[in-house]
Amino acid sequence: MRCWFREPLQGRTEVRGRLLDVAADRLTIQTEGDRVEVPREVLSKARLDAEVPWPRHA
Repeated sequence: MRCWFREPLQGRTEVRGRLLDVAADRLTIQTEGDRVEVPREVLSKARLDAEVPWPRHA
């Protein structure tokens, strides 16, 4: 998952990681180093990035 914020959150304007939880007021995302709770009011855009188990073919 990739999210962009309206204002900086923990010094970031975007985050990429695995979606762990969805609640009415926030998303929880696991990044490579930590777990980030994103309040919905600061969320500008969110996109799911699929993890595909097979290699890409050109």
